[in-house]
Amino acid sequence: MTALLHLLVRQNDASDPILDPTPTPVPLPLPESGPTTGGVRHARPVIAFIIGLSIIILASVLNAAGLNLTKLDHVLVAPYHL
Repeated sequence: MTALLHLLVRQNDASDPILDPTPTPVPLPLPESGPTTGGVRHARPVIAFIIGLSIIILASVLNAAGLNLTKLDHVLVAPYHL
C-alpha cells in the first residue's frame, strides 16, 4: 500500500515537465522586412482590382449567355408542348 502511495506521489511530482503548471515561453517568429514580403493584400491593389473586375464581368457575361440559351431552348421547344 505504501509503495502504491509513493508511486502516485512520485507521478504527481511538480518537477515533472509534463505536469508542471508554469508556462514555458515559446519564441515567436520575427516578421521579415523588405519590399517582397508585403503579402498579396498590400502588393498591388490596382492589379487586384483589375483581376476582380474582370472575373465579375466574365461571370456576368456567362450568366447572360446561359439565360439566353435557356430562353432560346424554351422558345424552340414550347410549340411542341401543346
